[in-house]
Amino acid sequence: MSKPDTYSDQYLVWQTDNEMYCAGVKYCMEVQKGIEIVEVPRAKNFISGIASLRGEIVTVLDLPSLLGREKDSYLMDATIIRFRLSQKSIAIKANIITEVINISESDLKNSSGYLGTKEQTLISKVAYSELGLLLVLDVEKLFSIHLQ
Repeated sequence: MSKPDTYSDQYLVWQTDNEMYCAGVKYCMEVQKGIEIVEVPRAKNFISGIASLRGEIVTVLDLPSLLGREKDSYLMDATIIRFRLSQKSIAIKANIITEVINISESDLKNSSGYLGTKEQTLISKVAYSELGLLLVLDVEKLFSIHLQ
């Protein structure tokens, strides 16, 4: 049996700070709206706080801050994307959840021609779609930064 010319995966697409991001759905455990984030005193700058998601306390990371942008301080009624990797979970905030799309491997491009060095730590690929330029979040790197 021959292998197809292009392999594609499904990606969850969302908007944060007027930019479109996506991540492989294999990492996305759930999306919840209307979640209150509790600020943690003296937490690292890139931590928005914690949230209770289905009875589990989950750290909520501030993606703009991790990418060298201004921290989003809005904590009430947030939309949360929860990621899971190796029995650990973390979450990020999103302004708008757009949809789930298929992106073929051939449509993923190296981000070095599009983004600065700080952004490339979490965004190693970009993809063009009918939605525009998508910044592909490297969820495994997101977990490694959180665990440092």
